[in-house]
Amino acid sequence: MLNFKQWSAGMVLFTAAGVAMSVSAGDMLGKSLSPQVSDTGEITLPEDFRNRMAHLGSWFVPEGGAAGFHDVYAQPEAVKAYRETGKFPDGAVLVKELRSAEKADYTTGKKRAAGDGQYFANLCND
Repeated sequence: MLNFKQWSAGMVLFTAAGVAMSVSAGDMLGKSLSPQVSDTGEITLPEDFRNRMAHLGSWFVPEGGAAGFHDVYAQPEAVKAYRETGKFPDGAVLVKELRSAEKADYTTGKKRAAGDGQYFANLCND
């Protein structure tokens, strides 16, 4: 069982940590880490990302809530930094594209092809 001093010290530390996190989060709101991040923290999809960004990889999920073609892209300079340091730099933008899988009969047989995309732009901030 905690005594009053231990409980009080814990509450002071908890409150101080909360204040520190809110101050640092507030400081971040006014700063744009990349052209895709607004002053309010809204992230937009980079223009022509398939041609301007490095393709990191793809995978296919055949069924379920995450079914479809998954592709991940990153800025070339962010990929270079990751390869050198093992971390994405502050402000690096990664884009995950999720495209639906359309079933159809093709000349090669019954297959799935990529359909329309849904895009998720993510800011990687270490």
